[in-house]
Amino acid sequence: MRITPPEAAGSKRWDVALTDLQDKWGPRWGELQEEASQVRVGFVIDPAELAILSDPALNANCPLVPVIKEMGFGIDFLVYDPNGLLAQDKGKHKIHTFATREEMAQKIAELPARAFYTDSFFDTRLTRSGKGQFSLEFFEAGVEGGIRSLERMLGACRMPFYRRYSKYLTTAEAA
Repeated sequence: MRITPPEAAGSKRWDVALTDLQDKWGPRWGELQEEASQVRVGFVIDPAELAILSDPALNANCPLVPVIKEMGFGIDFLVYDPNGLLAQDKGKHKIHTFATREEMAQKIAELPARAFYTDSFFDTRLTRSGKGQFSLEFFEAGVEGGIRSLERMLGACRMPFYRRYSKYLTTAEAA
């Protein structure tokens, strides 16, 4: 867990405070981070939105992708790209493309990501595919907030409800 504001780094007071925080929260963060390293989460996005996910000024002051990487999760980006120009493998983090709604639904279901980011309260694209959901509401500032955020993310990934009951969670138009 990195906690180093540039204006405080190196001061004796900061070093003592950082040591206290790491002693108190470091072991718990490490346990959660270890579990997260075995799990993937996903984003379904337009290519123009890729930068928004990392820029806190454009995303309610939360740099989602850097925070999720710091938590230890692998990330699957499902990007609308009918020409397939963005497809690439970045090791633990992968970009997958789709060109149609049907292809998007198929890839959501097939990708190993257990939960996807969504701004919708009940995103049927995800629930029909057996995937959990997370949003900006999962994230809090501060060390203790970071621990709670990581616990929420893992909770969304662990929850078996959507995987277990996805075949019953269809809308009339999808059935």
